Amino acid sequence: MKTKILLTIAFALAASTLSAEDTRWWKGNLHTHSLWSDGDDYPEMIADWYRSNGYHFLGISDHNVLAEGQRW
Repeated sequence: MKTKILLTIAFALAASTLSAEDTRWWKGNLHTHSLWSDGDDYPEMIADWYRSNGYHFLGISDHNVLAEGQRW
């Protein structure tokens, strides 16, 4: 327990020394769908849209409809 408290304090002190210039934020979306699920466009078109709108990462999270016998 003592180790956890010391680690928490050490982490808090280290985090408090970071300046705004040291912080980097990433813009992204981890949950979007394509035509292969209930979305409204092809995965390639979705990725192009996010890339051209300044996103750093994208997670396409389509539902598992291919297991229902549909072909890609």
